[in-house]
Amino acid sequence: MKINKYVFFVSTLCCVFVSSCGSGDDNNPQEGSLEKTSITLYVEETAHLTYSGGKCMWSSDNDLIAKVENGTVTGEHVGTTTIHANNAICTVTVKSKYNDFVEPYRVWGASIATVKNVMSSFTLQQQSLTLLMYEGLNKVDNYVYNFNITGLYYCTMVVNYSYNDALVRYLNDRYVLVSYDYDKLEGVMVSPDKSIWVVSSVNDSSIGIGYSNNHSESIDFTPFVQQGNRNTVDYVFR
Repeated sequence: MKINKYVFFVSTLCCVFVSSCGSGDDNNPQEGSLEKTSITLYVEETAHLTYSGGKCMWSSDNDLIAKVENGTVTGEHVGTTTIHANNAICTVTVKSKYNDFVEPYRVWGASIATVKNVMSSFTLQQQSLTLLMYEGLNKVDNYVYNFNITGLYYCTMVVNYSYNDALVRYLNDRYVLVSYDYDKLEGVMVSPDKSIWVVSSVNDSSIGIGYSNNHSESIDFTPFVQQGNRNTVDYVFR
C-alpha cells in the first residue's frame, strides 16, 4: 500500500491574557494567590496567570494536558489538570475544537450486559460470548467490543478511510503519539493520564482504532516525532 507522509500542524496559537506576573525575592517564595482559580482552554491556546505574592514556583500536575512556564499556561491535550503557584492552585480544563467522532465505551472490566445497556441506542449487529459489534454513528462505521473472563478488555472504532484527515486531528488533540511502525502500518498513542493505549491500523477502505488499558510488547515505544514541545501525529494513510 502506498503511504504519503502527512504532518498535522495545529493552527496559529490563540493567546488569552488573564493577568500579569508578580515578582519578589528569588530565594524566598512568598504566600500569595492566583487571580483565577479555574480556566478553560482549547488545545494550543494559552493563558497567563498572575501570582499575587513574590517569587513563585510554577508546576503542572500533568504537562501532557497543560504545561506552565513563568505563569503562561498552554493547553496540550484534552483533559483536566491543576497548575500550582507555590500553594495557590488553578484548575485547567483543555478542550478540542475537533469533535467529529464518538469514541466507544471504555470502562475496562465491564460486563457484556453493562456494555449492551450503554449501547442500547445503537443497532447490535453481532454477538457472541466474547464479542459485541454495533453499527456506528455519523463518521463511525462500527464499534466492536471484546471480552474475556475479566470483562471488557479491548474495543475498536472502525472509520471509513475518507475521514482520515478529520480522524488525525481528533486523535492528535486527545492522545500523545508514541510511535509509528511503517511495516505494520500501525500508529501507537496513549492518553495523557496513560490509562488508555490506542493502536491505529489501516486497510484499503477503513481505519481501525483499537483501545486498551495496556500496550503491545511488539510495538516500539521510542518517541516518534515532536513539533516544538508538543507531540504531533504525522501520518495519513494514502
